[in-house]
Amino acid sequence: METKSKGEVKLPLILTNKIIFFLFFLLLCKIILNSIDLTIQSYNKFYKHESNIFENSISSINRIDFFNFWEITGFSTGYGFFAPNVSSNFIIKSKITINQNTFEIINNHSLKTKEGKLRFLMLNQVFMSLIEAKGQPNESTIKEYLKLILSEINQHTKNEFNTSQVITTLYLYDFPSIERISKNDNDIILYKIIEIE
Repeated sequence: METKSKGEVKLPLILTNKIIFFLFFLLLCKIILNSIDLTIQSYNKFYKHESNIFENSISSINRIDFFNFWEITGFSTGYGFFAPNVSSNFIIKSKITINQNTFEIINNHSLKTKEGKLRFLMLNQVFMSLIEAKGQPNESTIKEYLKLILSEINQHTKNEFNTSQVITTLYLYDFPSIERISKNDNDIILYKIIEIE
């Protein structure tokens, strides 16, 4: 037989289970709502769209917070994202000729440290600025800046291999889209952006 201390209130098991289920359901709804909200915000930011009334109401509901509970626990982080450029990347290919023998190397061939490789990968953002500047007034300035960066990489490759015959090319590659895969077209496409000799 259970003993109760004075003033202790014991909830029936069925009521306790309902409270736990309600809290679990509330957290699950918050995570799903937050993911939807983040996906919509990312999409609108990427395509520079204005939010409509429905999207604004989702954001308003998502911002309801009790004593910063969602922020403190991390449930407001969410899992939604819109990333159309996840499959896109840049390749820097250098074509080297030494004593009439030609061979090609790709990307960070001569980088030995993790820091150097990380800095090299950060160039992707610089190169992406050219894609974003298409048709903008500053497109030619950004292109000249990228040519300068590629010239430095080209010169570094010439010094490393002790040759004056190096052609460095910047490519953007795209993995096949879902539509192309459904048609059994799995080829990776390379777009030539800039070439430096």
